[in-house]
Amino acid sequence: APDGAAVLNSLAWCRSLLSSPLVDIVASTREAAWFGGSDEQAAILRRAGSSFKAIVGVPCLESPGMWGSDGQCVRPAEGAVLGVLVLYATHPIPQTQQTALLLSLLGSSIAAATLAAPAQSRTLSPATSYSLHPQPSASSALGWLLLVAARVVQADVAEHWRAELGSAGVAMSAERLLIALSVGSGPGRGT
Repeated sequence: APDGAAVLNSLAWCRSLLSSPLVDIVASTREAAWFGGSDEQAAILRRAGSSFKAIVGVPCLESPGMWGSDGQCVRPAEGAVLGVLVLYATHPIPQTQQTALLLSLLGSSIAAATLAAPAQSRTLSPATSYSLHPQPSASSALGWLLLVAARVVQADVAEHWRAELGSAGVAMSAERLLIALSVGSGPGRGT
């Protein structure tokens, strides 16, 4: 596994230069955006010293799409963009139709969790191998869905950016961040 400090430095670099534009693109196009899949994008990440090989932004739409058994879209996702799921991985994430469909469903599930009333506090954490930020936040449907999204593509970091309507238009703010404990742990500590 990559060194935790290197991954956290990569996260800081990606959040300062890539996350905001990626979130804006996803929110405006209402489609997932992948960064790191092309040779040029991989070269940008390498030159920056980033340990991430893939960054994926997924819209959290109010109403999920529907797909037939053949994988063809029967009805596209619709409704407002309530947020954006951003996943960071130190390995390439396959850009397949199956992965895109699954992430789309997770995005809509996260939108539903965002709309729902906060869950009651639980004594359990979302998982033993991930750390939820901010720390004092109680476990919730959103936290559990971030965990599922992270595990589906084996992401090292998952975060949810919430869309907020203001007088100047829609603003996106980072609401939840889920980091693999192996990223934040020191040498010799496993997940």
